[in-house]
Amino acid sequence: MVEISLAPMMKITTPQFRLLIRKLSPKTVLFTEMVVASTINNVTDEKIQYMLGLPEDGTVVQIGGSNPQEIAKSVVRLKKLGWNSFNLNCGCPSDRVKCGKFGAILMLEKENVADIINEVYKAAEVILSLKIRTGVDEHDSFDFFKGFVEYISTNTLCFKFYVHARKCWLSGLNPKQNRNIPALNYQYVYDLKNLFPHLFISLNGGIKSDDLAKVRNLDGIMIGRHAWDNIKIFSEYEKSMLDMESILKSYFEHATSTNPPKYKIIMPLLNYRKGRSLSKAFKQLVNQILHSEMSYESILELIKPYID
Repeated sequence: MVEISLAPMMKITTPQFRLLIRKLSPKTVLFTEMVVASTINNVTDEKIQYMLGLPEDGTVVQIGGSNPQEIAKSVVRLKKLGWNSFNLNCGCPSDRVKCGKFGAILMLEKENVADIINEVYKAAEVILSLKIRTGVDEHDSFDFFKGFVEYISTNTLCFKFYVHARKCWLSGLNPKQNRNIPALNYQYVYDLKNLFPHLFISLNGGIKSDDLAKVRNLDGIMIGRHAWDNIKIFSEYEKSMLDMESILKSYFEHATSTNPPKYKIIMPLLNYRKGRSLSKAFKQLVNQILHSEMSYESILELIKPYID
């Protein structure tokens, strides 16, 4: 069966957005925002819960960092708090993570990546999956891409690779540009799977509705920004019938249990009608709600005419 997953995205895959997606789609694998290992090791349990929400079997925590011992320590701590699936960020090209020697720059340091995976397994008996790119800077040949995956899969127990099918530039392009300007290269990913059929390979980049044909020989697809514009995309893949009023009622009840700021609960609904009738009116209503003191019961009643 093909795995459908929600990509890790800063300021998008918050605990509240993931909760809403889970209500809509019980089977989707959800990734958290990237959390930095050193942060996990130096904050309270309450802060970790605020950052990540409550542990859930179908959710993967994405870790950022480059120090094997520090990352292992963070995974040990998160495992004690109830989390059980973890992913190492080897794909983010932002200046901030580059300066911290993690993200996509790690693809140029495959030995260190292997050390991280092995240290985490030794400390926590957890096998990290990797989120990677097809290339970094001028290192964009298929041989480079293949060589990285081959080294990791040969020297560690890692067998899961989530591939953003674009190279990235560590200098010259910002993160948004790196999501759009480098050309998509699905063929590299298909060819990689042909070479390593025993590995789990999931395709990320440019995936929208009705894109299952792009899976071909792969094991999964990972949906990113399009999920923010269409929260029903995963239930569309599952061909689920939705009772949106009941789903939103349940969402509000569970999202408010940890008492987050109202905007964190309401913002995932902002694009609910994007590309459809009443989109502008609904966005205006959401902005009105964000600046109000009304209860969630009242909010549900107010948005009911727009929910289908």
